[in-house]
Amino acid sequence: GEVLLEFGELQDAITVAKHAANLVKVTEDPRMEAQLAVLQGSIALARGLRREAEQYLLHACERAEQARDFLAHERALLLLAELELQEADPHGAIGYLRQALDVATATGNDELRTRLHGRIARLYQSLHYFREAEEHYRAAATIAKEIESLPLQARALRGLAAVLDASGRVEEALATYREALALFEQLGDRRATLALHYNAALLLLDQGNDGEARYHLRLAYELALALGDDELAASLRELLGPDLRRSPVASEPADELLSESPLIPHRHEELPRDIP
Repeated sequence: GEVLLEFGELQDAITVAKHAANLVKVTEDPRMEAQLAVLQGSIALARGLRREAEQYLLHACERAEQARDFLAHERALLLLAELELQEADPHGAIGYLRQALDVATATGNDELRTRLHGRIARLYQSLHYFREAEEHYRAAATIAKEIESLPLQARALRGLAAVLDASGRVEEALATYREALALFEQLGDRRATLALHYNAALLLLDQGNDGEARYHLRLAYELALALGDDELAASLRELLGPDLRRSPVASEPADELLSESPLIPHRHEELPRDIP
């Protein structure tokens, strides 16, 4: 049923749910009841019936916990978090995601733990709760490294760098930008690499380190051209100055430690929002 919903086949999913409901009445199996309630909640969400969806999903959590159906429990909690976000309640979403994290931890689902830490971190970041965001980004990066998932590790470090940057912790932010850059370059993700070069350059310019900033700006400019992002390339060309050929880009970035100072207000936002 949920697969049908993913492909937009709402009516077929409703038909499947009706047949499943008849079967559950006969079997009285709490596991099947939990799975049915998850499907019914998904259908209600797709139809915009939020209160009905919440009732189904809370019932799914109750029955899944009773049946020790961890997958159904996790799915219901994730859908409840989505519902809270639709209601513009990030605090409520965090609560359900933390419950899902507890379930994933109990079952040893490390990949899901990584993704959940990342999602929780982004919500805290959106609320400017930087200490909490940092905690969850670091947890996501640590677990991702343990399970050898470079994409998840890179995304966690990218988020951590942004939080450190916004917190005014310049030295740590730059070190983390560089660490994330190395991973995204290894992965061949040019869009993320471009954005990180840009963000690092803005932070360096704010600190008066023009030489290293121009190194990152030039690399970002070349990536923008390669990706066909003419508008961003034009902005970067303006930052670099009229004579790009004289830009000092041959040397590697310096490793000097930079002192803290107020950050400029904006950073480039070309990165994906979520750890999928």
